[in-house]
Amino acid sequence: YVGAGTQTDAIEAAIQEKQAALQDSIRSLIIKIVSILCLYLVVSCCIVWYLSKKIQANMTVFAEFFKRSARQAIPITSERISFSEFRFLAESANQMSKARLLSEKSLRESEAKYRTLFESSFDALSVIDADTNRYVDGNNAVLKLYGIDSLDNLIGKSAGDFSPEFQPDGQRSPL
Repeated sequence: YVGAGTQTDAIEAAIQEKQAALQDSIRSLIIKIVSILCLYLVVSCCIVWYLSKKIQANMTVFAEFFKRSARQAIPITSERISFSEFRFLAESANQMSKARLLSEKSLRESEAKYRTLFESSFDALSVIDADTNRYVDGNNAVLKLYGIDSLDNLIGKSAGDFSPEFQPDGQRSPL
């Protein structure tokens, strides 16, 4: 360099100047990237918060429905549902509720029919708890058979309570 007449100080100064400019440019790009990422993060958090509130509202509708459905059959209205997936669940829940109502109605009708048969039978019919061997229900023919006037005098007692102390063959009645 000495023989060529080039001064290295000027080149070094130019290199340092370019390095400083490059570092400023890199710092500026990093700040822009971090700012954009922060903006995306804030927007993403807002979207997630909004969607979570919508989902929570839909879940509240379902929770209210299931609490109410234990007592009454009020269907879920689809206007209160935001997502199509939840609308599908609402339709299924409404169908389930409808099926339950039909089953309950059928069961009530069946119970009424068999209660009528049970109570109007001329045969003595009774229901005995298998664990305690005590009467839990009976019809009028059982009351007549035992010579008692009300079901209250039958329920909670065992067959031994109505048996004589001795059977016709002379054996003691079991308790």
